[in-house]
Amino acid sequence: MAVARLPIEHARKLDSMEKRSLFLKKGCSHWGRPAVVLAALLLLGGGHLSGQDWAPLWDGRSLEGWESVGDGLWSITPEGYLMGQRDPRKPPSISWSNSLKGKFNRWFGTDYKVIVNQAWLYTVKEFDEYDLHLEWWLPLEQNSGISIHDQSRGRYTSGSLSDPTKTPAQVAYEIQILGQDAGENPAGSIYMLARAPTGVMKPDQWNAYEIQVRKDEIRVDLNGQEVARNAPLAGRPTKGPIGVQLHDPSTIIMLRNLRIREVTAPQAH
Repeated sequence: MAVARLPIEHARKLDSMEKRSLFLKKGCSHWGRPAVVLAALLLLGGGHLSGQDWAPLWDGRSLEGWESVGDGLWSITPEGYLMGQRDPRKPPSISWSNSLKGKFNRWFGTDYKVIVNQAWLYTVKEFDEYDLHLEWWLPLEQNSGISIHDQSRGRYTSGSLSDPTKTPAQVAYEIQILGQDAGENPAGSIYMLARAPTGVMKPDQWNAYEIQVRKDEIRVDLNGQEVARNAPLAGRPTKGPIGVQLHDPSTIIMLRNLRIREVTAPQAH
């Protein structure tokens, strides 16, 4: 099957910032409101978590505040979208599916290892509880995802450390992105934990995610409709970066309107 590709000449390459980690600039909080107003707000909130203002997760101009893992190439299109694709100059590692592994074992009597060959883009900053908005476009039959709280930062998704039991979906959480409206984990699924329904994702069009991450629940809205929710698993991280996946050598993804609203608990007095 032919794979849809965006011509690389239509994307502006980023400079050396792609290869080094630069920290996000910290915003300033405004504490000039009278104490009585603050106290009233806390009482009205009943002690619930409160959200800060929405802030851009990507500045739209560079990869400042992000770090690349693997052979992903990240660039900005003339329309101002963040585009990720794999480096075609690098030969891909062999990636065995479980079915292929079984066939090769039967044919040759050898225990072939399932090799993971992914690339990722991670925020340098780590987050615990937050609301995340992003819009994505993916060609048909392609695969990507958004990782949450992945402390491994994709360390085991390529190269000599490749280990299918330690991918972000296994050690933390991944929100599935697919180019087709089908599969065991359709778009919007919390991978392997909560399956999203089909019929909500729009193939070959822009789709929007609202991802709510809390200590007691992860919830995913796709195109304004709730499609998945699940309680966090014991033993998995409760804080970490946000990552964007390039699942295999043919993956191409475009993103826009990435923004985050961190959530904080009112301080006890």
